[in-house]
Amino acid sequence: KLAIQLGTNRQYLSNYINREKGKTFYEYINNFRLEEAVRILSSNPKHPQTMEEVATQSGFNTYSTFLRSVVKKYGESPTAYFKEMTTED
Repeated sequence: KLAIQLGTNRQYLSNYINREKGKTFYEYINNFRLEEAVRILSSNPKHPQTMEEVATQSGFNTYSTFLRSVVKKYGESPTAYFKEMTTED
């Protein structure tokens, strides 16, 4: 859908992201999803949600993909990372 909106094809868009961003298309998109997860958790730290709910609300189709993405980007589990994030203030 994104390629169509940009007036190009999937292969060209994927190659561009790989070359310019050094990431696969899915890694690139999952970074935006992780930013949304951070926003969700930061906006309401007093009312914790399950990590599964956060994963779904931020656009991940599966919790396992969310888990792998968090560990890859932050080096720890979602629960550990987001607990540290909300207690740093």
